[in-house]
Amino acid sequence: LGSGAKGMVYWQYRAERIGHEGDCAGIMYMDGTPREVAFTVRDFGEVLKQNKEFLNGSDAEKAEVAIVFDFDSMLISCIEDSCGPDYQFGLWNPQYHYRNAHAGMYRLLRNTDRKADYVGTKDFHKFKDYKVLYFPYYCMIKPEVKEALEEFIRLGGTVIADEGFGIRQLNTWLEPYDIDFKPVINARMRDRRRNSGATVSYKGITATVRPFKTDLACGQGEVLASFGDGKPAMRRIEYGKGSIYLFGFSIGYGYYTDGGEIWKTIADDIFERAGVGKYAYSNVSGGLYEKRLENGNRQMIVLQNATDGDRTVEIKEKVVSSSVDLKGKTVTVKPYSTVRVIVEKDQ
Repeated sequence: LGSGAKGMVYWQYRAERIGHEGDCAGIMYMDGTPREVAFTVRDFGEVLKQNKEFLNGSDAEKAEVAIVFDFDSMLISCIEDSCGPDYQFGLWNPQYHYRNAHAGMYRLLRNTDRKADYVGTKDFHKFKDYKVLYFPYYCMIKPEVKEALEEFIRLGGTVIADEGFGIRQLNTWLEPYDIDFKPVINARMRDRRRNSGATVSYKGITATVRPFKTDLACGQGEVLASFGDGKPAMRRIEYGKGSIYLFGFSIGYGYYTDGGEIWKTIADDIFERAGVGKYAYSNVSGGLYEKRLENGNRQMIVLQNATDGDRTVEIKEKVVSSSVDLKGKTVTVKPYSTVRVIVEKDQ
């Protein structure tokens, strides 16, 4: 896209050819003149042209953690919420269990400067590409997923089985009580109640359980966290070269609700034990975001500053090019702006 007078001719031509767009969306005002975003679109076009050789064939950097999405589990959480003998068949779901657990874990990963991918249960063949898989309220374990998960853990992977894991039978939606994930785990759900004040403690930190408190009878593994009544709330079970963390509460839902330190501490311990790394320069809590694209042995590091002050970053890798001038290997990201640095990956 052009700039200056040439660019304005383009926008006027476009407006006359296709008519105006709605005032609340699009790149043009209703009278055919450019909205402010039009110039951002123009500038982005310039970025694409300047980096077309790198961007052609590039891919987003793969994460080491995947949040696993299951349509059937989401559907059930939308139309029914059950806890032991207490059922609610209303037209609304007061817990939003599936949605909130997903959103909470995604935010937890982002806010602790870690990368996250999404993988559907239909793509179970991709499980092997990750170090950690997070299953929020995966209430019905499909046979093909069960087989892929067993292999994933046996070969060294880590699974976070959030509250609600395997609490239903696939063909009837009934609660089987025994979780259908043998031989990896032998666990039975003894009781499940919507929380009304129960707490969980981990490494001396105590928080309110979200959204259910589930009592699981399981003689395996190491108990890592306990409910206020002393019953196990979270345990790690070793299987083959890997492990599975079995939760009686939801870490994702908990973080979504209050963002408490306990949820970060639990997640940090799990991810560090599994060898999951972080972005090199990101500091989300401080307003600095980082994303990466890969093409062969090179990466484009995209740094975005969401604050009203400068942010400086010392690039550790070998710099090939940068969208701004560097002082040595230090790049300055101006307030509310983005910098792109192409580097060679460490071999």
